[in-house]
Order: sequence, then structure tokens, then C-alpha cells
Amino acid sequence: MEQTYRYRGFEIVVNALRAADTSTLVGDATARRAYVASVTLKTRLIGGEWSTAFRVGSLPGRASTDLREVLAGGFAAATQVVDDVVSVMGDGVARKAA
Repeated sequence: MEQTYRYRGFEIVVNALRAADTSTLVGDATARRAYVASVTLKTRLIGGEWSTAFRVGSLPGRASTDLREVLAGGFAAATQVVDDVVSVMGDGVARKAA
């Protein structure tokens, strides 16, 4: 499952990737898929397009099986990266695509 967002002149693409199978108890033992978020940030700079990619795993000892939770975690991590970049480089770092 993939979602695309726009935030402060950046395009954020969050993709939920299958991490592993984990066993959870819901009445009886069942196998459920765990996911991690793959995040790609893109923007246009004066010198051309810039992009980077990273993965966001679940908290230690807790495998995420909810796709919405994984996408939300990926978006939250991406906005933190964007905010950090903008705080260092200034609001002019990303130009909004016309």
C-alpha cells in the first residue's frame, strides 16, 4: 500500500512493505504480517531535483501489523526530516512545483 503526500514543498511517498511474519494471540495463535514504512522524499531545488529514501521500522519489541499505523508513522518521520532540513537550510530550500 502506498500513499503520496505534499508537505512544505516536498513530495512524500510512503510505502508499507512486508517486514516479516509474527505470531500474535487473538484467541489462538495466528500468523499476521508485520510491516515497515519505506519513505521517499522529493523536491525541486534551484540546481535540479533532489530525493532521498529511508525506512521506518516499528518500535523495538513491537511489530506493526496495521497498515494505517505504518503509513502514519512513515509520514510523521518524513515530516520531521523535512522540518529539520528546512530549519537548517531555510524555507527557500524547496520550490513548489508550478
